Amino acid sequence: MNTNTLVQKLWNYCNVLRDDGMSFGDYVEQLTYLLFLKMADSDNLPPPDVIAQEIVEDLQAALEQFKLIAGDLSTEGATEA
Repeated sequence: MNTNTLVQKLWNYCNVLRDDGMSFGDYVEQLTYLLFLKMADSDNLPPPDVIAQEIVEDLQAALEQFKLIAGDLSTEGATEA
């Protein structure tokens, strides 16, 4: 993400907070807190290959569940006919 994109996102958040009735000082405080949380959270992320492997495992598990459900539905359809 480049600097201009980040600045634009920040101003978009400022506009939302301002439109909700927050003062300048309040929304600067809230956005500072959000940025602090984001930075703290990014330090705790596992490496990208670990995240990718977890996604693959989750998708494989979901596919197995889908196959079981599809099999159950096809069996129910055959017994109802």
